[in-house]
Amino acid sequence: MEFQKLSTIFATFVLPFAVDKVTNANNQQIDWRHSSDSENKDFWVKEFKGLNGTQVTFEDVETWMPNEPYIIGVPSELTGKKMTFSNSNTKVFQTATCEKVTNDYRFIGTPYSQTLSDVYVMNEKGNAFEPSQEATVDAGYAYFTIAQSVSPQPASIPLSTRLLGDANGDGTVNVTDVVLMVNYSLEMDCPVFYFENADINEDGKVNISDVVGVVNLILEE
Repeated sequence: MEFQKLSTIFATFVLPFAVDKVTNANNQQIDWRHSSDSENKDFWVKEFKGLNGTQVTFEDVETWMPNEPYIIGVPSELTGKKMTFSNSNTKVFQTATCEKVTNDYRFIGTPYSQTLSDVYVMNEKGNAFEPSQEATVDAGYAYFTIAQSVSPQPASIPLSTRLLGDANGDGTVNVTDVVLMVNYSLEMDCPVFYFENADINEDGKVNISDVVGVVNLILEE
């Protein structure tokens, strides 16, 4: 499950220690979607990987590292609820720079509150970074800067979204996608087909396993 629920809220996040355990408000252990997972998890932690056209692309992380800027996404049932991030027998690392750099874009985490000029910060909807001539970025959050050589400067930086199961790209997951995926697996002509959305288990193929995955998604709704 990746950017699947449109109600998911994303925010920037950076911590000075590695995280190996997360608990909810009831002290129950919950887990994020790891890069090697094929099953659903409770929330998402993603790292900046690059650009997809005018959008920024983030991918699931296997290990939550110290002083790495991430975006964290939680479904609506966890929005506004307490979550505790912890590790045992770990070190707290101090660094002046927490950033991921790709081409002309820099995704920077801040270990202390800063007032910055000409940066892009996450909007309230959690789906894009908006430009700000002056913004206060609190400790533990992150922001984007873009090289002046990029012209024109983008009006905003949206997140690259992916709706798993939406094989025809119409923004919904239904029986039409199931039929399209069956046709594709039978090597029938499919003028419109979003392979990345159809590859539910992310094994680089679209076959009966993915069809079953889409059916399960539909039944869960």
